[in-house]
Amino acid sequence: MKKIIFTTVLIGSMLLSAGSVFAAGNGAGMKGFGDQVKDQLRDGSCLVALGDQVKDQLRDGSCLVALGDQVKDQLRDGSCLVALGDQVKDQLRDGSCLVALGDQVKDQLRDGSCQTA
Repeated sequence: MKKIIFTTVLIGSMLLSAGSVFAAGNGAGMKGFGDQVKDQLRDGSCLVALGDQVKDQLRDGSCLVALGDQVKDQLRDGSCLVALGDQVKDQLRDGSCLVALGDQVKDQLRDGSCQTA
């Protein structure tokens, strides 16, 4: 489980870094809207900075969002994977989520109740 968490965070960080490098080197345009900076990449994807937020909108409609140490991978089906330090939260399409904190796994159900293993 910890290996999967580490791999997910590592891949997310690498994708975000690669998007930033690509944006800087391909002559993409930069637009400023107040505190928002949107870098429209050559392939149609975009990089949006809102304060400390960086959102990499991928070509397939998925996105990678970094907020400080938070990495959120928004999957194409609407689900997302969020890593906050050692916390990994898998937000499922139906609104439920799975949270792993160390050895604790908590399944937050749609009705607000939760199941802890």
